[in-house]
Amino acid sequence: MIQMFPGRTLIPGWVKIVAVVLAIIAAVALAAHQWDRLWSWLPWSDERRLERVIDQRDRLAAEAAAQAAHIEALTAQARRVETVHRQVIELRDLTDPVIHEARSAPDASTPLDPDRADRLREHDRRLCELAPGACAGPAAAAPAGSGDPGLSDRDPG
Repeated sequence: MIQMFPGRTLIPGWVKIVAVVLAIIAAVALAAHQWDRLWSWLPWSDERRLERVIDQRDRLAAEAAAQAAHIEALTAQARRVETVHRQVIELRDLTDPVIHEARSAPDASTPLDPDRADRLREHDRRLCELAPGACAGPAAAAPAGSGDPGLSDRDPG
């Protein structure tokens, strides 16, 4: 037999087959290794689904924290409203008998003397200067001699 290419040794066929099989195995291993990276940009890939699930978990945790803070604020507000409501009820319980007694007094319908009304207004003004938080605004003042100012709109008893 004459060699066409002198100096080149012939490689047996089984070695060629083994080399091709090894090359195929290496190509498959490389493709399997790069497969996730190759398809990770697709919306249905495992990486994208994992990112969406993590984002959803973080968003739900933030919403739960916000709702917990909201519930805590509503609870504190309910406690404050309950305290004020209790104070209003106690104040009504204390003032209603006094108001009824003042309205049923024998001189309840007698108008005040103008000099006495002026003295009372002056005392009120001085008290309001000393404790401004305890006084109503100027619109709440009633004209002199009107009887029981501020209480005429409430039902007696």
